[in-house]
Amino acid sequence: YQYWEMAVFNALVLMVLKALEKIHNMLSSSGRKPLFKLKTSLQNSEVVMAPPVKEATKLLSVYIRNTAEGCREFVRWMDGSCLEMPDQRSKGDTDGDPLVMHFSSEVLRMQQVMSAAVQVHQDISKLAARLTRHVEGWRKYSDIWKTDRVQLLDKFKAKAPKIAAFEEKFAKFQKQAAYFWGLAKDVNIGCVCVSNSALALAVHEECCSWTRALAAAMRELDVLSVNSMRDRMAADRAALQQQPEDLEQLKGVLHVINAIRTGGMQMELQCSDLQERYCTRLLYAITDAEKETAAAELADTAKLTQEWAEVCEAAEAVDVQLEGVKRKFSQTTRQQVADFMVLTQQLEERMRSSGPGLPTVQLPEGVERLKAFQEEVDALSKQREQLRLAEQLFDMDITSYPALSKVESELRKLAQIYAVYAEHADAVKQYSNMLWSELDVGKMMEGVQGVATKLKKLKGLENMPVYELVQAEISGFADSLPLFKELKSESLRPRHWKQLMTLTGQSFDLDPKTFTLANMFAMQLHKYKDEIAKVTSSALKELTIQNELRKLADVWKEQKFDLHKYNTNGTDRGWVLKGVEEITLLLEDMG
Repeated sequence: YQYWEMAVFNALVLMVLKALEKIHNMLSSSGRKPLFKLKTSLQNSEVVMAPPVKEATKLLSVYIRNTAEGCREFVRWMDGSCLEMPDQRSKGDTDGDPLVMHFSSEVLRMQQVMSAAVQVHQDISKLAARLTRHVEGWRKYSDIWKTDRVQLLDKFKAKAPKIAAFEEKFAKFQKQAAYFWGLAKDVNIGCVCVSNSALALAVHEECCSWTRALAAAMRELDVLSVNSMRDRMAADRAALQQQPEDLEQLKGVLHVINAIRTGGMQMELQCSDLQERYCTRLLYAITDAEKETAAAELADTAKLTQEWAEVCEAAEAVDVQLEGVKRKFSQTTRQQVADFMVLTQQLEERMRSSGPGLPTVQLPEGVERLKAFQEEVDALSKQREQLRLAEQLFDMDITSYPALSKVESELRKLAQIYAVYAEHADAVKQYSNMLWSELDVGKMMEGVQGVATKLKKLKGLENMPVYELVQAEISGFADSLPLFKELKSESLRPRHWKQLMTLTGQSFDLDPKTFTLANMFAMQLHKYKDEIAKVTSSALKELTIQNELRKLADVWKEQKFDLHKYNTNGTDRGWVLKGVEEITLLLEDMG
């Protein structure tokens, strides 16, 4: 009995080992025929494999477990016989499977079987990893089908890209489409056949969709350009057909002719660029219908060159017809030029006599004069440009206006100086609203120094009279700030302020709630520096004397004098000081 029992057990172990070894060979060998097939596809923008890798590996694991548990079919014999052991369940218990004794547990505990099972499970894990890497390899191209195509192309169109940028993207998607078309086949990964046809064709179609969307975006821009060019040519034809009746109408026609001549090269380049863009779309068209549409649009665009040539011929013909009219109106233009020359000379004279750059100008008034002259010069500059255009249209020599140029140059320099003054004036205006009790001399000094630095940076303008006036204004204000600090002293009394009012000819209320720096600025303290020094010095001395007198009064008010009766030979002489040594010493200490 023991012999045959061990023989059966060894046979079962050998059977399981051979089965596991065969499974190991099938899983680890790539040259054999695949055991089963998996399919990849694109679903809801995600790369999926059917059935999933986890489910496939689970089925393999179940198959291995079934193989290992096949020895359950061999029921053990009863001791000393060759009869199978009966069902071990209690009598009357019929629930579940029969409980029989078999070799399964002993076989699975064998070291050789356990090692072979571990090896097979490792093979399954490696296979699952290879399948997962295969899927991840496709997901790295997810930008092709996940990117918001409309939003991206809208941003791309907004940049008005050149043909090279479009062609680069066309070539990219065409190359990708061909690449994925070549991947539409089955590949063997270990013992598994993976079908990539559905997935590859779906990604290929996404690349084609990108190509179509890119072509539509490019066409949208090109249609706008074509329509714009044809609109311009239509407007030019309409303008050339007009019969000028006055100088302005003639200028308009001649301006159109000049624009056609000067813009001819640019229009030809645009026509050539458009044809190249339409050729590019034809080259990358996918279907026959798309190619036919692109070819028809290319043929229509090719007509632009001939249409522009006809416009140029019409412009030259009209120019020849207007020769007589041009000679007539050129005389009018010469008279306008002469009159304008007189205006510019008069402007220069007024600039010298009453301009904002005079050494006697009051700076606030100078700001207004500068603005008025600038407005007048702007108007004259526009008129000069119109006359210059007329001279070009009539093939006349271009006239220069040195007087106007000189005034423009001087106004530009004055504008820089007055800009600094305006900044200073604005700061002073802000300070004027500040109460005398809130005076911050340090902050005001920083602001004045900043403005003075900006004035010094105006190189080459130091010799202009207005520069000196602004410099004096800023310097005077800066010199008055230390005087503000002196006047802030507590030694000043209303009588001293009245002296300052009399000295400067200004009068104001000394109420601390209404007394602002505007009252101080009106005094122009920098003009009375010495006199103010005398007033503040006198006030300080008076305050010192007052303080000493108050101190003296306080000391003597606290002193006590001891008196006693003074008798001489029995006669009462009245009261006398008892002792004067301390009083004498105090008087000596107080000077």
